[in-house]
Amino acid sequence: MKDAEQSSGDAALEAERSALAAERQKIEELRSDLLSTVSHELRTPLTLIRTSVGLLLDSHPDAAMQERLLRNIKQSADRMHMLVTDILDLVRLRSGRAELHVRYLDVGELVDSAVSLMRTLLDEKEQVLSLDVPSPAPRVMGDHRRLEQVLLNLLSNANKFAPDGAQVRVRVVEGEQTVTISVTDTGPGIPPEARARLFEQFYTARTSSPSHNIGAGLGLPIAKGIVEAHGGQIRVDSAVGVGSTFHVDLPKEGPEKEEEPDEDTGGG
Repeated sequence: MKDAEQSSGDAALEAERSALAAERQKIEELRSDLLSTVSHELRTPLTLIRTSVGLLLDSHPDAAMQERLLRNIKQSADRMHMLVTDILDLVRLRSGRAELHVRYLDVGELVDSAVSLMRTLLDEKEQVLSLDVPSPAPRVMGDHRRLEQVLLNLLSNANKFAPDGAQVRVRVVEGEQTVTISVTDTGPGIPPEARARLFEQFYTARTSSPSHNIGAGLGLPIAKGIVEAHGGQIRVDSAVGVGSTFHVDLPKEGPEKEEEPDEDTGGG
């Protein structure tokens, strides 16, 4: 009997050790990824800042050149701030520590808010936005700011990769248990071998046009992390030379609410 108890205790201890080792490994991988991310993403803006400061100090530029160099410094600093924010977002999402402020959301209002923020950029390229949202719009349980961040990323990619005058389409489809938001562009498309890796940080999908290479950033990995934190999934359909459609599938119930049931539910 004692031998059996000892064996059971040893097994439990070994299981605990394995769990701790796995957790340490996960933390080490996150740390390594963070260091890699920082060095990779901050190198370019830091170089631009150093170069601009060097020119300001050493070449005695005229007023116009001073203004241009100072603008370069500000833009690079803004980029660094955005990158640090994205890096912290990705680390929190990967470690499961991202905070979600969950409530019932009207998907139509969610789409409208993201579209309104992108309208100027779409107009600059004379791109035609097509919205296909049922009325009344379906509702999902989610964090408005985070899901808006996902849609902004997808709309930004569509705006970037679709040519001037192209159509960008946003469509919402309600199923029994999920709501799907799709963003379609008529850009260069993504090669089949690249699609599986598209949501990896820093992966770049090569297209026929180097200026249209897709990836090399954190937007899609962050979008994937946000959607998965809501219990959903993000996927892509694409044809080279035709365009791409990104689908965001969200469960209607979503993640567990953090607020009390009667607070800020967005509708009785």
